[in-house]
Amino acid sequence: MPTIVRPATLDDLAAISALLLQDAAERAASDGDLWPLATDAVRRIAQSFSNEVLGDGSARWLIAEADGAVVGVARFGVIPCPPIYHLAGKLAFVLFDDTYVRGSAPDDVLASLIAAAERKGREMGAVILLAACALFQRGKLSALQAGGYDVVTHYLVKHRLSDRAAPASVRAATPADVPAIVAMGARSQESLCKANAKMWKPHPDAPARFGAWMQYSLSLQDRRIFVIGERELGGFVIAQPTSPFHTPLALRSEHLGLIDDFWTPEFAQTDGSREFSTAKDLLASAEAEFVQRGRTSAMTICPAEWRAKQDLLRACGYRDGNAWMLKV
Repeated sequence: MPTIVRPATLDDLAAISALLLQDAAERAASDGDLWPLATDAVRRIAQSFSNEVLGDGSARWLIAEADGAVVGVARFGVIPCPPIYHLAGKLAFVLFDDTYVRGSAPDDVLASLIAAAERKGREMGAVILLAACALFQRGKLSALQAGGYDVVTHYLVKHRLSDRAAPASVRAATPADVPAIVAMGARSQESLCKANAKMWKPHPDAPARFGAWMQYSLSLQDRRIFVIGERELGGFVIAQPTSPFHTPLALRSEHLGLIDDFWTPEFAQTDGSREFSTAKDLLASAEAEFVQRGRTSAMTICPAEWRAKQDLLRACGYRDGNAWMLKV
């Protein structure tokens, strides 16, 4: 019988939960420090699935059936891009981590799910197509690559974090530092655009929008912005919590801290003289902040083509975790 791909219904919840728990078990076997199973995994899956199937949630669900059995699931949605980037008001399609196919399923199941999700994403207004995939998931990785996707962003992880005190040159940012942080953020955005202009084209209003977000971020108790230097700032980093986009539904994320915005001029040097001393001090400060907050692992977002930043992170003990892929 041919593979059937259709929208999921509440009657599919038990089969979907079984698939996602199997996915969670495989992730935990690959890296239990990164992907620990949530004690209430079944409840988390059921709550999100029910809200998104019955309500107007941000995600949609498809299932694949072969020989009358549910053998695959895809969770996807469309999201606006971050306000400092420019998609001309359009949306991005994301195939979330909660996409899984049994190893015994027919060879065409995953490709069929991906294609069906993409079609729906385009109908919903998506102009770029993204997919989350852990690099150990060879089958999913191969299927996405065959469908025209390539890794655009690495989510690098580290489990044994530094808890040493921040160097004297590193301090918490203040409102007076925001203009300098915005200027450094603009250089970071330029590097992102060079890494992939389709993904990270700066919005014309990016400086004002980023500045407003930095001012607001200083008031948030769940994160801390660090800068290095006094009058002349030499870099900044933000230690913050993860978002629901960063982990599958069945897995815990409370142990993870996230580093996204992170810049020093060392990342722009091309003469081979980089020692990354400033970057290492900022990174160690962010890690120590996570330790103080009871977090045991850090996840750092790094474009695949931003080699200088990736080299620094890998030299500091960060390794492949998850990845986002872009259809080119």
